[in-house]
Amino acid sequence: MGMKFFIHPPLGNLSGELRLNVEAIRIADSLGIDGFVLPDHYMSPRSNDTLEAWVTLAHLAAVTSHIMLGTLVTPIPLRPPQLLAKIVSTVDVLSEGRSLLGVGAGWWKEEFEAYSKWDNPKVRVEKVDEGVALIKRLWTESKVDFEGKHYRAKGAVLLPSPCRSLILLSCSEEKALKCWSWRENTLIFASSAKKSRKNSWPLKMK
Repeated sequence: MGMKFFIHPPLGNLSGELRLNVEAIRIADSLGIDGFVLPDHYMSPRSNDTLEAWVTLAHLAAVTSHIMLGTLVTPIPLRPPQLLAKIVSTVDVLSEGRSLLGVGAGWWKEEFEAYSKWDNPKVRVEKVDEGVALIKRLWTESKVDFEGKHYRAKGAVLLPSPCRSLILLSCSEEKALKCWSWRENTLIFASSAKKSRKNSWPLKMK
């Protein structure tokens, strides 16, 4: 895989930026830019006036034809993984195979306390591991029974299946890559804590 170019709008999924994001993604799509990614936050230190990221990406899919659409990143422990699997699969079907699920463990405590549950870093990493394993099974198997430490599913069926299932892993420490058992067949974009965001490194693993 060669180098890919993605746009990450500076104001992300703030509600007042929708028109600008629509204009930007239309231009990017026409120029052949590879992807467009939004942050996935309901609340953040910058602002709580946000649009739901995946609903916004579905809207952007309707005004584009080629560009990939995803998140940088979705905090997996924030939502039930079955629900997230269905949401992303729907965006993938609507966009004809252009969705990209950016994966992270979450960091904004206030957001989790408002919408989910805030756990220590070890538990959040465990939830990412389990959650993505469950999501990938829901995307690829006809019926899923899953019994994990944090998540369970019995007879779960997800249809229609996504056209393709692409996952982007984001983590702040290179050693964290070793914690996730599902990283095969996953595109990894990680920022080393010893480097600035400007020097983030991408890694494709097969």
